[in-house]
Amino acid sequence: HRDITEAMELAATAEFLRLGGQASDIVRLQAPGAFEIPLLIDTALARAGIAAAVAIGCIVRGETRHDRHLGQAVTSELARISVTRGKPVGLAVLTVENLKQARARAGGEVGNKGAEAMTAALAASALPTGAPSAFEKHIDTLSACCVYAIGAQLTATHAFINRAPSI
Repeated sequence: HRDITEAMELAATAEFLRLGGQASDIVRLQAPGAFEIPLLIDTALARAGIAAAVAIGCIVRGETRHDRHLGQAVTSELARISVTRGKPVGLAVLTVENLKQARARAGGEVGNKGAEAMTAALAASALPTGAPSAFEKHIDTLSACCVYAIGAQLTATHAFINRAPSI
């Protein structure tokens, strides 16, 4: 569902820029699927320079109950990581019945959950918890098909991290 996650990623990035982020701070990470998002989010948030994360993905109902188990596992783990790390995780992992519902939430009539998740992550990272604002530190954006880190200074030891060109 790359078209869905790309639409949400573009909206999340646009929201970051609209709110004062810099395009040069965008780093793109790869993830094979939604199940791997929590591991990548946790790895990113473990770094001192990361203030928040946005998880972007799309889980569409299939013939079995697998989608429900996957969606529950991913969202529960993202919430646990956020609380454990003390850093916000914006949630833009769609769990939908069909692609029509996904498109409606990726820039269609329901809005764009990528932009909403970025707004939420930035707002939560700016709360008076003693942590610096997201713009003083960094934001990571992670996606089921692609993982986007904004402003992260990441080492070459993480094979899944690739610096993306500026927008």
